Amino acid sequence: MTFEGLPSNKIPTLPTFLIVGAAKSGTTSLYHYLSQHPDIYMPPNKEPHWFSRLPYVPDRDSHPVNSEEEYLDLFKGRDRESAIGEASPSYLWDEKAPYRIKEAIPQARIIAILRHPVERAYSHYMMDVRMDKQDFLNTAGQWI
Repeated sequence: MTFEGLPSNKIPTLPTFLIVGAAKSGTTSLYHYLSQHPDIYMPPNKEPHWFSRLPYVPDRDSHPVNSEEEYLDLFKGRDRESAIGEASPSYLWDEKAPYRIKEAIPQARIIAILRHPVERAYSHYMMDVRMDKQDFLNTAGQWI
């Protein structure tokens, strides 16, 4: 995704910032808070995962985009906002994502959200319990 040599009116609108982070660290909350600001645009698809090329997984809430055109369409016509962003936690752990981001949008700011590993693991476990992916009583009984 390079746009060198294109006239400025032909360069597509791209994010000015990206939110990356560990699972269960608050990226969704930050995404929703920023979406409410009138001068910030966040696309409806919270986790496009374009720079990590993450495949679609049916049980997940994210819907990765599959093409450059689909990614650019997320931001098409968005030039009135002072900031344009997207949130894909996978950019934190995907080893190729930083290079792809630097090549496509080197001026973009990156907001990284981290969380204490034990608190993050417990939060993830409790989410799995709520979604019936873990049996709390059975698991707790194994620990006692």
